[in-house]
Amino acid sequence: MRAIVRDRTGRPTRVVYISRQAFGRVLIDRDGGLLASTTRGLARIGDALRLLEPDGERELMSNSLMATVGESPTMGVAYTMLEDHDGNIWIGSSAGLDRFRDSKFTPVRGPDTSFTYSVAAGPGNSILAANWNSGLLKIEGHSRVTTVENVGPQISALYTDPSGSVWAASPSKLWHSDAYGDFKTVPVPPRLLQPWVSNMAMDTAGDIWLSSNTLVRRSGTGEWSSLPRDNGFGDRSAPRAMLADPAGGTWLSRGSDIIRIEDGVPRDMVALSKRVQVGAIQSFAQRNGHLWIAGLNGVALMLGNEVLNLKVATGPPFSQISAVLETREGDLWVRGADDAWLVNREELRRVLVDKHLALEVEHFDALDGLASAGLRTKSMLAQAGDGTIWFGTRQGLAWIDPKQLARPTVAPRLRVKYVTVDGTMRSAKEPIVLPPLSHRLEIAYTALELGYPERIEFKFKLEGFDREWQSAAGRRIAYYNDLPPGNYHFRFMSTDRTGRWHEDPADHASVEIRAMPAWFETFWSKVAAVILMVLIIGSLFRLRMRHVTSQLQKKLSSQVAEQERIARARQDERDRIARDLHDTLIQSTQGLIYIFQGLADRVVTDEGTRIKLDNALVRANEVAIEGRDMIEDLRLPVNFAPDLARAFEEIASEVGEGRGTQFDAAVKGTVQKIEASVYEAVCRIGREALINAFRHSRATLIRVQIEYGKDNLSLSVKDDGIGLPVEMRYASRIPGHWGIQGMRERADRIGASFQLLADTEGGTEMRLTIPASEAYTALAKASFRA
Repeated sequence: MRAIVRDRTGRPTRVVYISRQAFGRVLIDRDGGLLASTTRGLARIGDALRLLEPDGERELMSNSLMATVGESPTMGVAYTMLEDHDGNIWIGSSAGLDRFRDSKFTPVRGPDTSFTYSVAAGPGNSILAANWNSGLLKIEGHSRVTTVENVGPQISALYTDPSGSVWAASPSKLWHSDAYGDFKTVPVPPRLLQPWVSNMAMDTAGDIWLSSNTLVRRSGTGEWSSLPRDNGFGDRSAPRAMLADPAGGTWLSRGSDIIRIEDGVPRDMVALSKRVQVGAIQSFAQRNGHLWIAGLNGVALMLGNEVLNLKVATGPPFSQISAVLETREGDLWVRGADDAWLVNREELRRVLVDKHLALEVEHFDALDGLASAGLRTKSMLAQAGDGTIWFGTRQGLAWIDPKQLARPTVAPRLRVKYVTVDGTMRSAKEPIVLPPLSHRLEIAYTALELGYPERIEFKFKLEGFDREWQSAAGRRIAYYNDLPPGNYHFRFMSTDRTGRWHEDPADHASVEIRAMPAWFETFWSKVAAVILMVLIIGSLFRLRMRHVTSQLQKKLSSQVAEQERIARARQDERDRIARDLHDTLIQSTQGLIYIFQGLADRVVTDEGTRIKLDNALVRANEVAIEGRDMIEDLRLPVNFAPDLARAFEEIASEVGEGRGTQFDAAVKGTVQKIEASVYEAVCRIGREALINAFRHSRATLIRVQIEYGKDNLSLSVKDDGIGLPVEMRYASRIPGHWGIQGMRERADRIGASFQLLADTEGGTEMRLTIPASEAYTALAKASFRA
């Protein structure tokens, strides 16, 4: 390998021989590092310019192998190298394709990985770390690890006090660093450190508090004491979290309860505990007037007397939180069991203005190089003097430089890859037409995110079929079965690596789909089916109506026959009565009249008596005639024609037969259906009027007029005869004239108005008026309203 050095104008100035070893491919990445492939594997140096130094080959080959042949299932002899726009390095080799990417976190492996490491800021830019099996480690230059002499092992807690000194505790000893970073043992009764120290805090008075089996305090005079049981805290379990605030108080947690020690006296903060909704509290932190409270279910911020429970807008919510850290710059770091969150200072300011907003955060996990925390410790987060953030993990430590973090500015490019219809693959560049009766539709889509494809999630929607967006998580195929005929528009969206949702503005993330109908699903086939169904229903209805009509006709015929039988029986009874009256009473009365007439002619000689007797005989003869008339009425039929005009024509033909009187019937208005009881009463009243007109009026013309009005049904029987005496027109009862009285009674029963009127030119008119509400059937009344 050799390098050609150029000057500022681009002209070659010299050639530097770096190595005589054979290299296959060489790539200089955007950070200025060099990646070279050898027969052994891949070698990388972070600064390619260092290769120009005399020991460049040694720098390249010593401890710089990223991967050896056989280490990865796809790692073979490299044939090609490529760096994409996200900084990922792609290597095609004889065994396959490998991707290498920069990790946001830089791991620093510790000597022991049995327990999680605690971390604390050391002097300068250094970091101190320790776990149960290791001694105290000092990390300088982000990677150089040394062991601090005479401190450890079994260190369970690290703490940096307000002055910057570091405290380290084990079950048997307590160490404290001086202003130069040198550690010295602090005398303490060993029983006060048993079984181990989980938390430490120093209050404003300079007293150091330890949380072990109980709560222990070291006063400024160097005296150690544990809180007695009568002070309200001695019988409690050791606090899970501890923090000394600038106001002189000390905050403690027991489960989800918050306790504050003031002047050596613990006080339960019951109201505050109810407002802090983070579950079991694991850690406290304070900076810039903010008191942070971290629990298994979230993070809360206490500002004076106000509590703000923080929520995440997008991405995984706060969960299993064990530590929080507000940096000197104002950013907030949150540590979970397997991940971490960063809330930048601008987002914190925004939420502090509008406390109902959720936080936009950046989420980190193993894909970013952050290992699991494993066993929770209280000091897993620390900020070094250079601003880097350090995390304690099971594998050692990991650090990240917030200044190097940049949120992605380009959303993933979305594409519909292809469409499969019943196993046949189609191109998604053109609208998809589904054949009739297609069963299975598969739409394959993707988002071009080369750096973190594992974090991409999708939602899709088939407009015209789906009402809501369907969540697909990381699945990249949408499935639909048996789509109805119609036009559809498929769309999808994806998250970026930070969890924000994006749609494709160029509309490459959509496809038009048209499902063709089968012959029986077309519009005209549906119309034909509807028509056929109507015809079938109509035919069934007609058959049913025929059956019902036949049944009704049979029932009606039976009823008509029964009515005719009853009518015949009634008529026979009337004929019998009429015959008996004629053969007995009338004949006897007529005989008596003849006898008295003969006697009057022979016996009576007084003229006055004779006149009276003749008048009586005349009256008796009239009674006999009226009796014969009533007998004739009894012989008339009791059933009438279904139409009033026809009924009166039949009555007139029977009553007026052989009398030489003209008859005329007229109808005004549209003939309507009449209630049966009203119809019979009208016929009988009209018949009585016609009988009187034909027999007594000596008329040459009798007129009947029927008027079907909206408000009334009217009947008029008018003749041009000799007229009716006034006393008979208005009297309710007239001795010897029972027909008129019967007409009035029938009219009263149906709620009708009955009048006998005299014509100015002679003759009599009978007028009958029945209200429409009483006369017409419901159907007839509805037709009038229409």
